[in-house]
Amino acid sequence: MKLEKKVYADRSEKQKDFASGVGVFFGLNALIYLLQLLVTSLLALTNAPEAESLGYLISCLAFPLQILANIGTLIYFTFTRTWIALGMLGIISLLMSLLVIIGIFSSIVCFLYGAAQ
Repeated sequence: MKLEKKVYADRSEKQKDFASGVGVFFGLNALIYLLQLLVTSLLALTNAPEAESLGYLISCLAFPLQILANIGTLIYFTFTRTWIALGMLGIISLLMSLLVIIGIFSSIVCFLYGAAQ
């Protein structure tokens, strides 16, 4: 299977693909999360004794599936539509930066709260 790279005519096509990359990232992750939620909810309705451990197993398997799906789509779009891949990488870097900021803020709050006691 030969992957052909898209040739962009103007800047507006690049911007649309970048925004599409952001949407693909959120859409893919939301879809996997909703499928996991649906399956574990249906298992909880069965009232079977092994439903809890099976639900836990499904939850543990959903995380690697999500990582593999994200990496797979990034690799695919890197070779076909570069700006979609850049949109996905942009939102990943934004979310990682927010996590670092939240971690720093929570460390400061915990340090101050612990020092006050």
